[in-house]
Amino acid sequence: MSAYVPMVKGGRCWNGAHRDAGKVVHAVHEVDYAGDNFEKALCGTAPGPRSYGWTYAPNELDVNCPKCVKKMEALRASYLQEGGGMREKNNGVLQSV
Repeated sequence: MSAYVPMVKGGRCWNGAHRDAGKVVHAVHEVDYAGDNFEKALCGTAPGPRSYGWTYAPNELDVNCPKCVKKMEALRASYLQEGGGMREKNNGVLQSV
């Protein structure tokens, strides 16, 4: 399962105060390289051309973008359903495989 981390759009960083940073927390695929992250979020949005990219959500907030939350739930369900180490019994209880 891919690692998604909560991030906000960083804004333009015109004066270093980051007052135009985003308020919506998206689920963005975590990258393992140094530099700006311009990956698309699960909902399909990406930072604009004048932005400096994604930045980690302040105070480790949870994802609150409705589209990202819906897609994360669908990914989690399909992962569990298709052999992600768990299998569902007839009564709806998950058990280890």
